[in-house]
Amino acid sequence: MTKILKKLPIEVSDFKSVIEKNFVYADKTDLLYNLITYRDNVKSFFLSRPRRFGKSLLLDTLSEIFNGDRNLFKGLKIDDTDYDFQKYPVLIFNMNVSSDSPETLKLAIVDSLRLMLKKENLKLESTTPTAALQELLEGVYHKYKKNIVVLIDEYDDAVSSNIDNEILAKENSKILRTFYSGFKTYNRIMRFAFVTGVTRYAMMGISAGFNYLTDITLKPEYSTICGFTPEELDLNFSERYPLVLNTLNEKGYLSTKLWSSYISPKLVQSQDKANIDDQAVRIWSDLKTVEDLKTEILNWYDGYSWDGKNYVLNPVAVMKFFHEAAFEHYWEKTNPSTNIITKLLKTTPFEFTMDKLQSVLQRDILDTEVGELKPVPLFFQTGYLTVNNVTCNDGEYLYSFKVPNLELKKHFYSMLNNAIFKRLTEDNDKIQIMSELKKALFSKDGETLTGIMSAYFAGMPPVLQSRLIIDDCSLEAKPNYNEHFFHQLLWSLFWSINPKTRAEEPGATGTPDLIVPLNDTSIAVIEIKYDKTTNTEEANTILNKLAIKALDAIKKKKYGENYKLPWNNVISIGVGVCGRGDVLALFGDTAVNINNK
Repeated sequence: MTKILKKLPIEVSDFKSVIEKNFVYADKTDLLYNLITYRDNVKSFFLSRPRRFGKSLLLDTLSEIFNGDRNLFKGLKIDDTDYDFQKYPVLIFNMNVSSDSPETLKLAIVDSLRLMLKKENLKLESTTPTAALQELLEGVYHKYKKNIVVLIDEYDDAVSSNIDNEILAKENSKILRTFYSGFKTYNRIMRFAFVTGVTRYAMMGISAGFNYLTDITLKPEYSTICGFTPEELDLNFSERYPLVLNTLNEKGYLSTKLWSSYISPKLVQSQDKANIDDQAVRIWSDLKTVEDLKTEILNWYDGYSWDGKNYVLNPVAVMKFFHEAAFEHYWEKTNPSTNIITKLLKTTPFEFTMDKLQSVLQRDILDTEVGELKPVPLFFQTGYLTVNNVTCNDGEYLYSFKVPNLELKKHFYSMLNNAIFKRLTEDNDKIQIMSELKKALFSKDGETLTGIMSAYFAGMPPVLQSRLIIDDCSLEAKPNYNEHFFHQLLWSLFWSINPKTRAEEPGATGTPDLIVPLNDTSIAVIEIKYDKTTNTEEANTILNKLAIKALDAIKKKKYGENYKLPWNNVISIGVGVCGRGDVLALFGDTAVNINNK
């Protein structure tokens, strides 16, 4: 008899429905028990996590715990504890309200409090947020004669949603600061308080509103409180693995981890696999086993960490993946924090290549003032960077960061690519430039290819022509031109004509800088060499030597030989780069260069 699979709670965030209607659920109730029974009678907590990471379900789970229905938690971890499931009045403040003006925000807060009072059969008399809050807390406390549980979701939404309008963001911050301070008088009647948000704008006075708000954002013991750990992925989805694997193989999906990522499904199906040697088999091999599939899932959606040791997968991306049986950019497409990232790329010097960033003090990654957009804290808090390592130096905790996974890496380069193309042409005719780039590759037109590369380098926004340098824990922008810098730029350029462009993919004879599949029969193998000279008179000679040296590397290491199966047209390209972007692209015996003065 076929076992009925649990449903996927893609649009469900209330705990009761998840449990009663047999939805997939990652049991975090042991961690919630630890919070509820926290040492030294601490009862107020704050958690920062990116959008679409399960915070609302977490709050609703807390709400149901304090509603006192133990039967709802039968079989879950908290059911094995000594918790008594005493019932308390619970107030959930959803701060995701209209905030396109200060007046709108005030009205929206008052209206939401009015609805909360109406639910308790109480009437609101006040017309200001702080007074309405006082009415709500006093009314509910006197009605039940018991301490209150306060749960606040997306406390920072009115600021984060308007981060591109600094004046409005600051005005909304003042309103929220005043509103949250209203809780302070009522700490004596609170049983428990839990506040969630994305960004931590010095927590906008909310900490003062609860006397002392314990921040568990970076505490290792709560690092997996949101998201799926790899173990929870297996526990909840192991029965779906074979089904999804079959579907992917029927669609002809080709793994990003294997050489097969370069081959179209049509071409794979047409190959005479029996007559291909081991090297070629490795080239067209697709996802064969459940372990292959799990590796690919982790490559796409895992990697989020708040302590550098424990990692989780984004829950929205995982649910959508198993629903669609396709690897796509699910979280990034639904993440409202994208506007913050876009503004940072426009206004703030940053290491766009997203290598592991140098260490930052803990206090510097937690608190951010509205109007002071520091890239590391906001990239981290919004989920675009994750903790790579944590070290302790003279009592100070230092954090280094990296991009979590393939989904986010591709999104970063997409934003970078779009920013450059908007500067290249007034009418933003990206399609025409891409057409010229492909034509140049197929016709081996070194002059046109070099011209496009040169224009692309010149079109890079000034803000991205600097690298974020962290020196003695202060942020300083300094020029950073090197081979890696231009390597990443060229990766972004060729990525625009094929997202399957691969950088430094290990092969049997070495590691080519770039591999660009052009169609089912043609592929470009690109090697890049760099010299830091900025002397224009010497540049032409040096560029030619660099490009020839790059072509020699392709030939000597037989990079082209690695790709003759399944392609019959392997295009070798040597690229020389000097100084700040003088460039030469060399096909065969053709060499043309254009200097960026």
